[in-house]
Amino acid sequence: MFRKALDIKLEVLPNNHSEVMDLYMYLATSLKKQGKFPEATKIHKLQLEPLVEMHGEDHPGVVLAYNGIAALLALQNRLDDALQMLDKAIEICYRLPRLGDLDIGILGGTLLSKAKTLEDQGNVEAVVETLNKVLTIQVEPVGEMNPRTVKTYEELALAYVRRGMTEGAIKAYTKAIKLVKKSLAMNIPTLKSLC
Repeated sequence: MFRKALDIKLEVLPNNHSEVMDLYMYLATSLKKQGKFPEATKIHKLQLEPLVEMHGEDHPGVVLAYNGIAALLALQNRLDDALQMLDKAIEICYRLPRLGDLDIGILGGTLLSKAKTLEDQGNVEAVVETLNKVLTIQVEPVGEMNPRTVKTYEELALAYVRRGMTEGAIKAYTKAIKLVKKSLAMNIPTLKSLC
C-alpha cells in the first residue's frame, strides 16, 4: 500500500515534498520490519537524494537519513559501511550552524549508534571513546542531571562489563547511581522515572 501511495504521490508532487518524504520513511520502515533490508536501504537512499537537493547536506534530516541507512547496513552485517554512514552523519552534526537541544539529541543518538556498531565489531576501545564523546556533548549544554546522561553512563558500564573491564564498569555504574540518587533528593521528575 505504501508503494502504491508513493507512486500516486510522485505523479502529482515533486520527490522532495513532505508527503513524499513521509511515504519514503513509512515504506522503508515497513520493509525493515519485513526483514527486506536491501530494499529498505534503497528506499532510504531515494529519500536522501531530495533531502540533500532541498536542504544541502548540512541538515538534521540528512543526518537522520544517514542514520536510517546505517542501521539497515548494520542489520545486514555490513558494519564497515554502516560506520562510514554514521561518520558522515557525525561530520554533518558538527557542521550544523548551531547545536540546539534537537541537534544535540541527534548527534548523541548518532554517536550511540556508532558505539553499538563498533561493539558489534568488537572494538571496545572505540566504543568507550565514542560513549565518552556522547557524555561530553550531553553534559556541556544541560549538565549531568538528565535521563540521557544517566542512560549513557549505563551504556558505558555495559561496554566495560562485556569486555571484562570491571573497574571501568563499577565507575560508570557508580556515576549513574549517584545521579539517580541526587535526582531523587532534588525531586527531579524526569530522572525519578529511571528508578
